Amino acid sequence: MAETSNLKKTNLNRQSSSNPALNSLLKKSKLYLNTNQIILIREAYTFSNASHKGQLRKSGEPYINHPLSVASILADMKMDAVCIAAAILHDVVEDTAAGKEDIEKKFGLEISRIVDGVSKIDKNIKFLSRDEAQAENFSKMMLAMSDDLRVILVKLADRLHNMRTLDCLSKEKKQNFKLKKKKKLTID
Repeated sequence: MAETSNLKKTNLNRQSSSNPALNSLLKKSKLYLNTNQIILIREAYTFSNASHKGQLRKSGEPYINHPLSVASILADMKMDAVCIAAAILHDVVEDTAAGKEDIEKKFGLEISRIVDGVSKIDKNIKFLSRDEAQAENFSKMMLAMSDDLRVILVKLADRLHNMRTLDCLSKEKKQNFKLKKKKKLTID
């Protein structure tokens, strides 16, 4: 138990120091983005890192590594800097004290709308039938894509990273996750 506590303290300290996940993301991004775009990505990291300060994932790693991993998936796809910055910020509104207005003020309307769009996909809706759930999912995806396709790409990268990191959950939580996904039939 003390070992777990020490690991969490070490990881919290690492959250504010040089981050290998950030370095990897920047290395990928520098291959195709210009200096101003890299600065935008760094600013998104600084804001998100400060907002998520003290938060850890179930694995014990700093929470900021999740949005950085999501952004890295998008950088592998050679997405633009706005999309990558939105990926870094995608959980800030839902999981921290920062609001949509804070993101809009600091990063502009375009990034704010992408982050907000990703958050809106997450809203849970109760359905009467599987067909109704599938129709609503399709409708939500079409609405999000009509506004900005990057909303869907950030959400899909988020889901992909969450699926890649299921191994840190207990067997019971993995089973509950699978059951919940089967029952919900929604994109979240």
